[in-house]
Amino acid sequence: MPGPKVAFDVFGTLADPASHANGLRPYTHQAETIAASWRRYQLEISWLLAAARHHQPWPVVTAQALDMALSAAGTGLSEQQRAVALDRVAVPELFEGVEAVLDRMLRRGARPAVFSNGDPPGLDRILTEHGIADRFEWTVSCAEVETFKPAPETYRHLAARLDSEPGEIWLVSGNPFDCAGAALAGLRVAQLASPAVPDYPFAPEPELVLDTLEELPERLPAE
Repeated sequence: MPGPKVAFDVFGTLADPASHANGLRPYTHQAETIAASWRRYQLEISWLLAAARHHQPWPVVTAQALDMALSAAGTGLSEQQRAVALDRVAVPELFEGVEAVLDRMLRRGARPAVFSNGDPPGLDRILTEHGIADRFEWTVSCAEVETFKPAPETYRHLAARLDSEPGEIWLVSGNPFDCAGAALAGLRVAQLASPAVPDYPFAPEPELVLDTLEELPERLPAE
């Protein structure tokens, strides 16, 4: 019997947004601060675009968010420095142990998918450069429906791509807005918890709350 279909978010779940700072450190002592606001603006822009039904590609969103973060910090980069920072952020570092978790999931019969705001070329680059592309049966980008999470269209599109009903798919995410959107759309949710993660009272609670991604293979139900 086939195992569960499990859709993994990328940014904040498999890959570490704090690695945004890697491309900034050579140019500023504010790298960590700018990286944190870069990620915040990246999400804020994506939510506003989804709400306004006005789509822009994820790399454009990322570049705009960098410019906003630099402006908020009262600093700037040369064109070359900016290009380096954007190239570095295109392939964020994976969290420790991701490969081992995916391999354990596969041994237990799971059918993994990537499900991300990232555009298809960008996702392919991340998976290929980190050597994990072969762990996934599907790569699903929100760009395919020209909006971003947590718009309900994105989760419906995921279900269509996986040829499943929403309730037959698990979403694994470290982003609370993503977990809330998926739960409202009828997906089963495994949320990575942290002290900073809020619970949204308007959304169903996640079925699983994990302290670390390493817990997932053993705690995910077989069906």
